[in-house]
Amino acid sequence: MGALVLEDVLNRARLTDESMVTRGVWKKLDWRRNKLKIAVLLALALRLIVCACVVEDRTEPSRKHWNFGYETGFVAASVANGNGFSNPLFGRTGPSAWLAPAYPLLLSGIFLNSLCGALTCIPIYLSGKRIFGELTGGYAAMAWALFPYSVYLDAYWVWDTALSTLVLTLLLWLTLELAERKRSLLDWAGYGALCGLGALINPTILAPLPFLSGWAAIRQKGLNRNALPALATAGIACVLTVSPWLVRNYNAFHEPFLIKNNFWLEVTVGNLGSHRHWWNDNQHPSRNIGELQEMMRIGESGYMAEKKHEALQFVESHTATYLWMCVRRFVYTWFGFWSVRLDYLVDEPMDPVNMIFCSTLSVMAFWGLARSWRQKSCATILVTLPVVHYLTHPFVSYRHPVDPEIVLLGTFAAWPMLAEQWKVSSLRAALLRYRSTREPVYVPIPALARIELRTADEPIASGFKQIAEQDSSAEMR
Repeated sequence: MGALVLEDVLNRARLTDESMVTRGVWKKLDWRRNKLKIAVLLALALRLIVCACVVEDRTEPSRKHWNFGYETGFVAASVANGNGFSNPLFGRTGPSAWLAPAYPLLLSGIFLNSLCGALTCIPIYLSGKRIFGELTGGYAAMAWALFPYSVYLDAYWVWDTALSTLVLTLLLWLTLELAERKRSLLDWAGYGALCGLGALINPTILAPLPFLSGWAAIRQKGLNRNALPALATAGIACVLTVSPWLVRNYNAFHEPFLIKNNFWLEVTVGNLGSHRHWWNDNQHPSRNIGELQEMMRIGESGYMAEKKHEALQFVESHTATYLWMCVRRFVYTWFGFWSVRLDYLVDEPMDPVNMIFCSTLSVMAFWGLARSWRQKSCATILVTLPVVHYLTHPFVSYRHPVDPEIVLLGTFAAWPMLAEQWKVSSLRAALLRYRSTREPVYVPIPALARIELRTADEPIASGFKQIAEQDSSAEMR
């Protein structure tokens, strides 16, 4: 690659205080100042490219375009056709509470997954900046832009996954803001309303929120603020946000229940019948014509009541098997391993690759969590949100709302290893020698590529000198 004289590089670049009239150019070129914009635009562009590649598969017309959104797509089509929130499967099954309402209603008018995935870079950056510092937040946002799970799911999976992930990450950032600064009751009301919106998108988002809001309120108490009015305000705002949907469900089904009614169906799909796979097609009415006919005969509410009875009966009579399946689902969620049987791998040929990638991510996240054990906000989300999937069945998309926290913690864990490379780099040695002797030194061009300016507003020569001084003082210690 050849070599360059470091002193010549400095001279030719004219790195003096007077030369900083060009600092505006450096500001435009400095990715550190624009990393959030770069991450968002890169994320959006990458997801739109993948969308273009998979659009033919997603719009394939068989089974009434079932691949486009599955139950979500059918409900969105029903809303768009003027039939209301109903008919999540083939045929007219009547009013539905199969899904939370927000995403199907949005999908009936617009398609926003890729945009949501790109915008998630923003709360990742803000949360990372608040917890670990600006550098980690910036690298985490860039990692999210390139994150394979996010790119695939945002472009391919027509579900609430991307929107749920964005809202939960926003809630994490707002929790950190509420915890660290004195906030008015109006701020807490907005926080509660966003919690309610999250529940209307995906009720599993609610799992960590009592712990997050309680932690933020306790921190507010440390700032000489009464926590109870804040929590009460947020709770009331959340209930008011979801109450129209609860009223609608009571009017449609004449019985009180929460946002969705398909929990027990998911329990049967993940536990009854064969355990060769983590999902049993034969138990789901979208795959079993007998189940679909039964649902059309007795209605959605009666069908879900039947599934509740079947699920509880299975748990009571096969408790040990159910607990073992919960353990297997925990392992699959965090490490991607379900089975090495040939018939399973035929159905899931990418599982070996996913197992390596998923395990690496989880180990890095757990390591980052151990290094930042006082930061309980990320830990709360990782611990609580996947619990419902341990009880029912796992999908990669189901875990996705916690992936931003995994990326944040993994970046925090990986950064010291990357920084360690600086200590053994030839550029560092050259700077130390230049600092002590002022003699020209030769530095390989690849090493120069690793130069990272401290800020765009300081003279670059001053940045070089400070790097050398920091390394020199570190060595003396």
